[in-house]
Amino acid sequence: MKPVRLIMSGFGPFGGEVTVPFEKFGGNGLFLVSGDTGAGKTTIFDAISFALFGNASGENRTADCFRSDYAKPDQKTFVDLTFIHKNKTYQVIRNPLYKRAKKVGNGTTDEKADATLIMPDQSVITGYTTVTKRMEELLGVDWKQFKQIAMIAQGEFMELLTADSVSRAAIFRKVFGTGIYDDMQRKLRNMANSLKSECDDVDKSILQYVGGIIPDEENENYDMIVSWKMEKDINKLDVMIELLKEILIADKKRFKQAKEESDRVTKAIAEKSAEFAMADRDNKMIAQLEEAKKAYEMLAKRAQEIKEDQDRLTLGKKALYQVKPVKDMQERALREVSALKEAVKNGTLEKETLEEQYAKKKSEAAEVLKKKEELGKITLELSRLKEEMKKFVLMEGYQKSQSELLLKQQEAKEKIEKLSLEKERIASQLEKEKEREASFSGLEKEMFDCIRGSRKDISKT
Repeated sequence: MKPVRLIMSGFGPFGGEVTVPFEKFGGNGLFLVSGDTGAGKTTIFDAISFALFGNASGENRTADCFRSDYAKPDQKTFVDLTFIHKNKTYQVIRNPLYKRAKKVGNGTTDEKADATLIMPDQSVITGYTTVTKRMEELLGVDWKQFKQIAMIAQGEFMELLTADSVSRAAIFRKVFGTGIYDDMQRKLRNMANSLKSECDDVDKSILQYVGGIIPDEENENYDMIVSWKMEKDINKLDVMIELLKEILIADKKRFKQAKEESDRVTKAIAEKSAEFAMADRDNKMIAQLEEAKKAYEMLAKRAQEIKEDQDRLTLGKKALYQVKPVKDMQERALREVSALKEAVKNGTLEKETLEEQYAKKKSEAAEVLKKKEELGKITLELSRLKEEMKKFVLMEGYQKSQSELLLKQQEAKEKIEKLSLEKERIASQLEKEKEREASFSGLEKEMFDCIRGSRKDISKT
């Protein structure tokens, strides 16, 4: 990248617009920028760096301080850099964020940061960040890389000239950005130390494992292995490994022989195990046969017991269906006899009571008969009196006084009425006595029939 022209406006110590015509400095590419302190020498490099990447050329300055203190309120702040890259001309215009006078009214307002890149074909790219990324793609470096290889800051160069070797190395690392390589060297050193520690641990582990090997005393390399185990020299590990390989080959050969012998013994054991299994099976079958015989004998004995139980059951059923009904009948008959005896006993008492009542009724019946006879006499007397009354009625010829006839007639009537009433009373009483006599005769008959039936049942039993 070769600068052609640089325009600075309100930038750094330049209050107005300043142009640096690099194309007039000759074609050899070597020129000197000189001037008093504060004249703006470093500002030229800051302006180039800011135009390309939006940052100053040094670490101590930032883009927000590029607005000149000497610029007028209406003076714009920007840089305009024209440069040649790969024989093509580019122009980049960039302004930082700064305060400017308002176009309308009083006071100030913020002018936002912006950038514009004009390509060789006059195409335009705008945007602060977009232009920066396009410049990085075009030049192939970013801002940090640019200031390391193309632009060394003035203050950092003075430190480089006056510093000792250690400090100068630190400055060079800072200027050229080689700190990453110092970090890488430190990390590699740490990795080497870590790997060495791991290697030492592996060596110790190898020595430990190899030290645990116990070779056969009949082996021809036995003395060498024992000697190496005592020395524990890791540098002789290759020799030891070769010896161990020989031991391993011999051990494999012996293992093969031992395995063949083991297989032969295993096969023999399997055959014997099969024979033992068959013998054990035969023994189990014999034992099962003996158990089966015992079980058969027990079952036969049990069958006999079952048969006896069945016979007893048959007899029991026979007794249940033949003997038991007879027994039940006998018990029922005995209960009936007992009941009849009780009934006879009660009937005897009742008979005595009935006989007493019968005697009483019989006496009453005799009295009734007597009264019946009297009733007959009264009836005859009544008939006689009626006849006499007829005679009295017919006796018109008698010369009796009327008063006597009437008196007798009246007395006869009264006597007839009394006899009629007595007759009715005696007839009613006689009727009642007949009913009572008929009722008593029925009870007496039932009592004797009951007693007679009970005696017949007792005799049958």
